[in-house]
Amino acid sequence: MPDGGMRPMEVENIPLRHLKTWPGHARKGTPVVDDLVASIKAEGLLQPLVVVKDHNGEGGYFVIAGNRRLEALRKLADPTVGALPPIACNVLPDGIDDDKLLEISLAENAVRLDMHPMDECEAFAKLAGEGKDLPGIARAFDVSERFVRQRLVLATLPEKARTAYRKGEIGYDGAVALARLGDPKLVAKAMKIGKGWNGNYEHAAGQLMRDEKRFYVEHARFPTAVNYKTAEDLFDVDDKGQPAGPYFIKYREAMTEQSAWLSQRMLALAKNDSYAFVDLRPEQGFYTAFRRAEAEETKGVGIVCWIEPSGEVREERAVSLKSERQQEVKKAKEAKKADVAKKAAKGEKVHAGEVSNAFAYDLRYLHLVALMRYMAAHPEVFAERVETLCAFNTDHGSALHDDVRKLLHGAIKELLDEGTLAAKVASHIVSDRGANAYKALAKELDLGAIEWPKMMLARLPRVMLDAEAKALKLQVRGEKSKTALIDLIWKHRPKGWVPQYARL
Repeated sequence: MPDGGMRPMEVENIPLRHLKTWPGHARKGTPVVDDLVASIKAEGLLQPLVVVKDHNGEGGYFVIAGNRRLEALRKLADPTVGALPPIACNVLPDGIDDDKLLEISLAENAVRLDMHPMDECEAFAKLAGEGKDLPGIARAFDVSERFVRQRLVLATLPEKARTAYRKGEIGYDGAVALARLGDPKLVAKAMKIGKGWNGNYEHAAGQLMRDEKRFYVEHARFPTAVNYKTAEDLFDVDDKGQPAGPYFIKYREAMTEQSAWLSQRMLALAKNDSYAFVDLRPEQGFYTAFRRAEAEETKGVGIVCWIEPSGEVREERAVSLKSERQQEVKKAKEAKKADVAKKAAKGEKVHAGEVSNAFAYDLRYLHLVALMRYMAAHPEVFAERVETLCAFNTDHGSALHDDVRKLLHGAIKELLDEGTLAAKVASHIVSDRGANAYKALAKELDLGAIEWPKMMLARLPRVMLDAEAKALKLQVRGEKSKTALIDLIWKHRPKGWVPQYARL
């Protein structure tokens, strides 16, 4: 209540007709007292009013604290029964100035019933304008200095906005958003826009904010020189709901300094051998390229760094998703190679596609070249199979490797140069669409074994070459290079030899 040093109050019983509302009361308007009327009627007045003598007016007493109780007592006074008994009042000593009376009134109202925030704002502003310091106001009303400063910011709203806020036309968040604009002209513009947006004044004010990004001083890792001017938005809070503190006015300059610091930091991290990599988070976000590493993970774990819009530097232990996918593909390929090698070692047939799709495509066209040459050399077979051969066209396979394509085109040119009808039609047997047809025909003509060029051996994995050498019972002494092994297999191949996986 009052500060120490003020004379103690005297308790007096004062008739209701002598009590009146103090003009300087912080609360504006008539309070709602229905709940209080019922309470006083049932239990009586539990707390005395706080009053001061009116020496300059018509006499009587001003109620400084207890305006709601006064209003409830007036409602309870029944003229037909007679006046209420005198009201217990704490009488303040004479000589207390209006500022002190306002402080007492505001403190009592703040404790007994939440005032409208705008009443509180204007009362705080009045005290501050009359020289009361912020710590003194905060102590008197048992609130933080930040709270007082927030109320003082709201008190700077233009009269029209304050009135709309008090009437409930603008909510608290809208009032805060308008106050943050700081410029009365911008406030008026935002109110006009907000009215057209079904009263969304908060969003309207946000549209007029010049720069909503805030680089907070507490996140700076670089030396904050004098020329880095700062400001503070009293309503800003961090992700934990705590006051965010001052921020740099020049956002871009501060972010540039922070980025330069992070670059040096990443260079230092890269020298640490315990990290598999040091990288920046992509713009799309952390989880588009990485996953957070588990605490016990060590293999393939690196550090991902980035700067939040608030200026905060983040470092996360992470694993690259791309690297994980590559490892999975590598393991799958190794497993496939081992399986193919086992089949080849057992003498089982291995399909070309089990080696690689590109290899299978090349092999298919090598078979076609052999079939074309056979048909050109046997016109009688061509005449019997003309219907089947018409299923082929001249698609030469754009996915072929250059050496196989060169061989194919050379074979076609040779056939066309011969000039026979059989040769011309045979040159059309180069189509994926007729793949099944040519395979069936080749089997019927006993073309299961087609000698292929040496270049195809170079496309095989080492495990396959080792299996073929073993199948040919070749003596491979010492460690041979892949080229030397190919030469050995080619040199000792029997007539008409075709590897296990090269048959139709």
